[in-house]
Amino acid sequence: MPGPLRIYYNFNMCNYAKRHIAKAIIFCLIGCFFAGACSSAPKKCDNCRREEASRVFYFKYGSSALDVAAKESVKNLAQDLSCYKGNIRLEGHTDAVSSADFNKKLGLRRSKAVEDFLISLGIEPSRIKTITYGKDKPLVQGSGPEVDALNRCVVVVFEGVSE
Repeated sequence: MPGPLRIYYNFNMCNYAKRHIAKAIIFCLIGCFFAGACSSAPKKCDNCRREEASRVFYFKYGSSALDVAAKESVKNLAQDLSCYKGNIRLEGHTDAVSSADFNKKLGLRRSKAVEDFLISLGIEPSRIKTITYGKDKPLVQGSGPEVDALNRCVVVVFEGVSE
């Protein structure tokens, strides 16, 4: 059983900040409890990080290889998944440059690259679903090099999580 929880409070903060911090702590504790993380030995549990925008992994043009920054983000995701017991969906997206068939395959290779890396980090394959939208469902509408770069990605969706 973990030891007592100690929360240090800065009494110079305004009441709004104190309430905001207290709500965040309670949210994390409830999330850890329902995820089963608080029933065993003490360990870090950052359920709150599921809301971060870092759950989009970007790729270079025509590539399905994870770069160093993306691998670090996937490692963070794997840590969160050790606390969150639900499933995830990896959605592969591409820019609109090539044919629809090529982009469908590329989007699937991208989502599979993230899936394979998560599995290598110890996440059970049954918890991961991969799909591809190719260029049929762009993440960002528009055209141009900036928009194309934003659409070359894999998006992580936490299934069964209320937003």
